[in-house]
Amino acid sequence: MCIEYDVIVIGGGPGGYMAAQEVGKGGAKVLLIEKGTLGGTCVNKGCIPTKYLLQASHYANISSIASKYGVELSCKNVNMVKLMEEKTILLTV
Repeated sequence: MCIEYDVIVIGGGPGGYMAAQEVGKGGAKVLLIEKGTLGGTCVNKGCIPTKYLLQASHYANISSIASKYGVELSCKNVNMVKLMEEKTILLTV
């Protein structure tokens, strides 16, 4: 069985599902392909600032257990002011 489409949109993030919706409103037969949940990462898992802070917390967690693997780290604090400054700078890029 072969189904034909006028447009195939790959990715159901904010741009993808809106593009599919708009093309469909125009009468085209649209196929939207998304491997995860519609809405993309920003809608479902948090936008870039959240990802930045999650990655930073991941690094902090790794450093807290590093000695278990023979890696000795002398600094064990998080500079929240610097962390938030870097997050804000990331938004302007």
